[in-house]
Amino acid sequence: MTPRHRLVRAAALAVTALTLTACTTTHPTATPSPAHHIPAAQRPLVTRAQAQRILDHYVRVNNQANAKLADAPLRTIETDPLLAIDEQANRQLRTYSRKDQAEDQKPFYYTKPVYYIPAAGHATWFAVEVTGTGPAWKPPSKRLLIFDHTGAAGYKMATTVDLTSRLPRIATDRNSCALVSTPSTTVTRQFQQALADLYDGGHSDGTLFGTSPARGWITNDTKDTAKHLAPYADAVYRDISTSTDNRRLAGRTYALATADGGILAVTLDRVQMNAFPTSPTAYIKPGRAEAAYTGHHRLDNLTVDYAHQTASYVSSSGQARLLGLDRDVVQATGVSE
Repeated sequence: MTPRHRLVRAAALAVTALTLTACTTTHPTATPSPAHHIPAAQRPLVTRAQAQRILDHYVRVNNQANAKLADAPLRTIETDPLLAIDEQANRQLRTYSRKDQAEDQKPFYYTKPVYYIPAAGHATWFAVEVTGTGPAWKPPSKRLLIFDHTGAAGYKMATTVDLTSRLPRIATDRNSCALVSTPSTTVTRQFQQALADLYDGGHSDGTLFGTSPARGWITNDTKDTAKHLAPYADAVYRDISTSTDNRRLAGRTYALATADGGILAVTLDRVQMNAFPTSPTAYIKPGRAEAAYTGHHRLDNLTVDYAHQTASYVSSSGQARLLGLDRDVVQATGVSE
């Protein structure tokens, strides 16, 4: 599918004439370990020319897939979790009007690539920062892409993040290879728990993340949702990142060392929203993405699973910032009246 700006807003809810139209850790710091930074090697995993061909091939096939809303071509250029997310996005798009489908079928291009390629033998993946342009993007959007090696099928895109803040400078070895980092599972869980807490205002685990546009987007969007729901309905959120209900969305953490001794980490975080009426005369009307799963019904409750592809930076002192995210609906269930 078109890797559009996918900060998907929460489901549209309705109470008689009311319609909601807007709404995508325990420890205060997460400390990266410089000891986990892998030392230099002699040659890069791929050359810049090879990386450029991989990127160009991805764009060409993706645009062809978008034109037909086809999953099969995506399977040749994407791997999970991105493939699982995009297959669900196509499922939703197929239920949209032809006009809305056409918006998502517009071509896109990646320009101004900046490659972060680790040394051979130290990673199976490389990253590239690009600017998304073309009819699909107005205005252009900065993105961070991860391509992972999948065996005989070669390199496929594993994740993509919409960046709303500048990336930190990435550490390199004497051969200009990007240095990878391996943050502990504790740090990864802190990121996931912090992101989920942002939906509840970010006053607990969410304090891990300092001020940033991406952080503000989640907290402001959730406040807007609550404002539109009250006093007829409410919503609660919970972290489901460790859920095993869909192993394709388990995701892995991709991390690079930064020049200042910190880390840049790309993670897959999942949050579940449960919306419910608080008035006996109220009902919930799903939004168009959610309706692809529930149908266009009046619902007594609506549960929506969101997948977030996120980029986070942690300084050597343990201060973290959310640099960007893509949020997508990957499942929805509801109980009809």
